[in-house]
Amino acid sequence: MEEFAVSFDADLSEMIGRGRGLMAVWRNVHRGRLPWHGRHRHPFCEECWWPWSPGFADLHMLLNDDASWAGRPLLRPLFKAFVYAEHRFSSRFCPLGSHEERLTGHLVSEISSALTVVEPFIQQRGRDLYGQEVELDFVYEDLAAGGRETYTGADFGIVLFVNLPGMIEPHVRWAVFQAKKVQAGKSTARIEVKQLVDLINWSQDRTEPDAALYCFYDTDAARGLAPVVANALSVKNAVEAGGNEVPDSYTAEEADALGKRRPPIDIIETARCSLSEYLVFSMAVFGEGRPARGLWEAMSILRRVPEGRDAPPVRRVLVVALGSTRQQDIGDLRDLLRE
Repeated sequence: MEEFAVSFDADLSEMIGRGRGLMAVWRNVHRGRLPWHGRHRHPFCEECWWPWSPGFADLHMLLNDDASWAGRPLLRPLFKAFVYAEHRFSSRFCPLGSHEERLTGHLVSEISSALTVVEPFIQQRGRDLYGQEVELDFVYEDLAAGGRETYTGADFGIVLFVNLPGMIEPHVRWAVFQAKKVQAGKSTARIEVKQLVDLINWSQDRTEPDAALYCFYDTDAARGLAPVVANALSVKNAVEAGGNEVPDSYTAEEADALGKRRPPIDIIETARCSLSEYLVFSMAVFGEGRPARGLWEAMSILRRVPEGRDAPPVRRVLVVALGSTRQQDIGDLRDLLRE
C-alpha cells in the first residue's frame, strides 16, 4: 500500500516540481476551451479557476480532488496508473522524436507496467469496499503481424471492461486511435488525408464515428503535455477549416495522390482531453467509445479483416478489465488471444 503511494506520487511530484506540464498553452481559454469539458464538466473543472490544459500539474490536481472521485473509488487508482504511464511516456520517449508506431509501442508498454503496479492496491481496496477482491487484468495483442499496414491507419485500440460488485451487467467500451506526433516548438500535427478518410469511413460503416479518434504525442520536452485525443470527425473539420478538402471516398487511381496530402492542424484548437481522461471519464463514466455485449464481441470487431482487405482495422489492441470476467466465459484475459 505505502509502496504504491510513494512510487507513483513521488515521481509525479518530482516531474511537476521541474515545471513539466505547468505551461498553459491553450489559446482558447475564455471561450469554453475544450468541447469535452463543455459537455462533461466534473466537479474539478467546475471549481478550478486556472486555465485547464492537459499538462501533468492539472492531471495531478484532478487526481487529488476528492469530489471528482465521489462514488468512483476504484476508478481513481486506475486513473492514477494511466497518468503515471503518460508521465513516463511523455518525459522519456516523446522528446526522442521516434516515429508514431514506435512511440505507441512505448505508450502501451508504460500503461501495462503501471497497471501491474496498481493491481495489488485495487485488490486490497476491493476487499475494503466490497468484502472481496476486485480483479485488475490486462492483455495486449499485436494484430498486424509481419508489419502489415492496417487499412484504417489506426495504430492501437483499447477495450475497457468494468464489472464491479453491485453492477447489473458489465460495462464494455472500445475505441481505436490513429497516433500523430506534434512537432517540438509547434502546436501542429500533419494529417494524412487518405488515412483520415479510411478511418472515418470504417467508423461510419459501423455507425460508430465516436469510436475513431486521433491521439497526439507532444515531442516538445519543454512543454511536456500528456497525449491528447480528438474525434476523427473533429480532425476532418479542422483540416477543412484550413482550406483542405477531405473527400467522402476515393478511387484506386486517386489513392497515391491522396496519401501524399498531409495538411497541418492545430491540436490546441482540436483536442478534447488527455488520453487518461478519455479512458476513465469519457469511456468508463460517460459511456463514450462504442459499446459491446462483451469482450469477445469487442475483440471480434477489432480483429475482423473485411472482404477485399488483407489486414485488420487496427495494429494493436490493449484490453483492460476492472472486475471479474467470469460472466464473459473468460477465466483469464489471455483466453481472448485464442483464435
